[in-house]
Amino acid sequence: MGPGPDPRSFEGIEGDVNVSPARAEWSRRHIGVEARRWLDEDARYFLHQALSTPCLNVLARADGIYLEDVEGRRYMDFHGNSVHQVGFANPAVVAAIKDQLDQLSFSTRRYTNRPGRGAGEDARAHHAGRSRQVLFCPSGAAAVGMALRLARAATGRHKTISMWDAFHGASLDASSVGGERMFRRDIGPLLPGTEHVPPPDARRCGLGCGGRCDLRCAGYVEYVLDKEGDVAAVIAEPVRSTPAIPHPDYWTRIRAACDRAGALLIFDEIPQCLGRTGRMFASEHFGVTPDILVLGKGLGAASSRWRPWSRGRSSTSWRTGRSATIPMRRTP
Repeated sequence: MGPGPDPRSFEGIEGDVNVSPARAEWSRRHIGVEARRWLDEDARYFLHQALSTPCLNVLARADGIYLEDVEGRRYMDFHGNSVHQVGFANPAVVAAIKDQLDQLSFSTRRYTNRPGRGAGEDARAHHAGRSRQVLFCPSGAAAVGMALRLARAATGRHKTISMWDAFHGASLDASSVGGERMFRRDIGPLLPGTEHVPPPDARRCGLGCGGRCDLRCAGYVEYVLDKEGDVAAVIAEPVRSTPAIPHPDYWTRIRAACDRAGALLIFDEIPQCLGRTGRMFASEHFGVTPDILVLGKGLGAASSRWRPWSRGRSSTSWRTGRSATIPMRRTP
């Protein structure tokens, strides 16, 4: 099997770049004097993210699926980011945060505490004893970085295989395993040993799979695992949020290939976890258990007594932040 397609053929966009003439015209017509003043102040004091620049509007409040700007206009929010599952200002979440602030507002990992331990117990319970331990962290990119570090510690190797067009975060380590060109170009050397392969996307497959991405694309991952011989981990989104859904057999083959090569399988489910695909975790659709599962987004509603997460058991008040890295399988 040859070296594969040109990686420039996989140039997805993770976000929105608000610099078009149509955007400028919308802003001229719909942004009032007060909102413009706040937007100008924001631009003066904050370093903005490349894909969210300039800020779209000025929010006054949010509840449920709705955003309300300073001029009183309400919008349905189809993005949501960290509140996909519970909505803005969920009363149960707000009440739990207030209650927890009165009891224990912060705890370093030098100490343990009941809310944090309960959250870890809930996370483990959803995998029927398969998960071993949970590590909470402040962001999705940090969770990916921790997963990579765990894979190095477990295998004694440093190389990774990931997908062109994937997004795992904008930090240096997460950008190295990510595959979107705009996060990799013009920033100098990235992490060494980060091999990339075509994603299982039949709509624009560089290997010409013709809708059978379990064959050539999975075979290409197997080829790289065998050729390198010292890969620590394969890291990927089980379902690309664009969306791109691989063939049902794709991840079964990758799981078996990782086992043969002694590599870990890391699933980044930051955008898809906690029920957004109809299952608690997207990997359940493929009957495959990763070695490490990275969660996020919906966990941004943390500090909540969140009944959908505890499935009717006694509610747990979450202490900690947005993302988690969960080693799922016993590793050597």
